[in-house]
Amino acid sequence: MKVDAVVTPTGAAPALGPAGLQDASQLQAARSAAQVDMLLDVQALQVGLRAPGGQIRPIVRAAGFTVGRGEVLALVGESGSGKSLTALALVRLFGANGLDPRLVAAGRAWLCTRSGERVDLLSLGDAELQAIRGREIGLIAQDPMSALNPVMRVIDQIVEARQRHLDETAAQSAGQARRLLADAGFGDPDRVARCYPHQLSGGMRQRAMIAIALAAQPRLLIADEPTTALDAAVQWQVIDTLQRLRAQQGLSILFISHDLGVVSRIADRIAVMYGGQVVECGPAQEVLLRPAHPYTAALIDSLPRMTPEATLPRPIPDIPADPLNPPPGCAFHPRCAHARPGACTTQVPGLTDLHAGRMVRCHHPLGRPQEKAHG
Repeated sequence: MKVDAVVTPTGAAPALGPAGLQDASQLQAARSAAQVDMLLDVQALQVGLRAPGGQIRPIVRAAGFTVGRGEVLALVGESGSGKSLTALALVRLFGANGLDPRLVAAGRAWLCTRSGERVDLLSLGDAELQAIRGREIGLIAQDPMSALNPVMRVIDQIVEARQRHLDETAAQSAGQARRLLADAGFGDPDRVARCYPHQLSGGMRQRAMIAIALAAQPRLLIADEPTTALDAAVQWQVIDTLQRLRAQQGLSILFISHDLGVVSRIADRIAVMYGGQVVECGPAQEVLLRPAHPYTAALIDSLPRMTPEATLPRPIPDIPADPLNPPPGCAFHPRCAHARPGACTTQVPGLTDLHAGRMVRCHHPLGRPQEKAHG
């Protein structure tokens, strides 16, 4: 897929390619049908890598989804499917977190700010974006040990975030920092506030990251693999913390994970990514119980089950598609048990609207309930 326009820190709003426009119109029809009170509306998001000759090699292709007010949308898929790139494109942090600064983005990402203004995150300049980061959108990075400042105490990192965006004294910020740590589940917030990151366990660092991400009272939280590398008990502590803060503050969350067990506990809706594309999206229970895309079904089949009649997990054969060099046709067809010669191997599938809010990108969706194809 060609990236017709890219965004620089001071760039104008980009144009969408033809495929992106088609997908955007189909998603808009589903959004209208679902009547979601949207906080974030991502349309035909494309992320590419600028080659030495100036050519853009696409990695994320036409990703589209919405996040409603107070809603948790889980973005799931195997490592390398484009989940983190999609999230980081929204706040344009490609030069940070060890990512290649040659990455560029196109498309639209409309955010409804607390003032009621609707802004396109991908067309904002540096100063405008700095006002959005932290205040409107909080970010929990994948690795809290590398994301936290190792030479600053936890309280100083929270105070710094509040002072950047809120009109209050340092003493007021420090008091609120302790409250945020208590909200994040710390029984002794005063002690944790005085700690440096290396003095905290993995789960404590993750909860400290939550407190920092929510320091300036954002309405949207991007949680990028917040439970990775944590044991099961600590994972549930982190999930319970996010659920409680969501209920208390009306927080919207874009939750990125490859763990469907964790996702099933927190998500209202799920968007499944493969090869840089969103291949299925819908209510969490529908997606998990009645997957429409063969890749989603394969992900579910690869999970271990603890019931007496459970069969052994079935791993997905072969390796994930390379987003920079996808196979022709459907990116999943080399690994798909349902692929057929013809369209699957030669034509990139478009989005199909199964019913309100339920989308799939497949030539032969599983089940095909109430199918209503577009275009």
